[in-house]
Amino acid sequence: MQRIPRWYTVAALCAIVGWTGTAAAQLPVCPQPEPDAPYYTACLASGRFLVASTLTNLAIDQLLKPEGAPFYRRPREVLESLSTKDLLEKNAALVDFLGKLEPVKFSAIDTSTGMLQLDTAEDLRTLETTVDVGGVPYDISVKLPARIEGGYWRTPGVLQMAFWEGRRATFGVKSAGIIDMEAQIDCLVVSTDGIRAVTADPSTPDILIRFDGCP
Repeated sequence: MQRIPRWYTVAALCAIVGWTGTAAAQLPVCPQPEPDAPYYTACLASGRFLVASTLTNLAIDQLLKPEGAPFYRRPREVLESLSTKDLLEKNAALVDFLGKLEPVKFSAIDTSTGMLQLDTAEDLRTLETTVDVGGVPYDISVKLPARIEGGYWRTPGVLQMAFWEGRRATFGVKSAGIIDMEAQIDCLVVSTDGIRAVTADPSTPDILIRFDGCP
């Protein structure tokens, strides 16, 4: 990961988080990116097509489930749907950890919004491991509360998840000369252009995984 230059324009950032014309009349739950904000970035060339499939499957459940009926997503299956076989093999410890977590419960409110919830067992609330993203190793740490909880908003091309205070995961990542940070994740934006993790501390740069322009 590396910092995006501060001249990175708001137009480009809006494309990354999925601010399309079809979504203009609706109410997203994550804050808009600031035009001059620094970011920690990584690049995943295969991400666009993998995310498109994930968002399509979410839309099907959101729109076709009986009214009031929740639907579920297992964290490991979400990672597998967003990753290549090579990426999963390089990050077996993370895959194994996510496989032990309970499914995330999604409860739709209407066609575009809803609530989400994930309860975590006491012995599964911390993780320290090394992951490989785009051939670069990162030391990561994860700290989970007893319950992760929040609200979400979606369109065909974007999913935004906001987490309530006290119900947020803490994510740390280190890589020599590239990044050294730890922060609670306030909001997560997943679109066919990239993934943006919004940190709760304004002094900590957000994390951006791009799908275009990879080496």
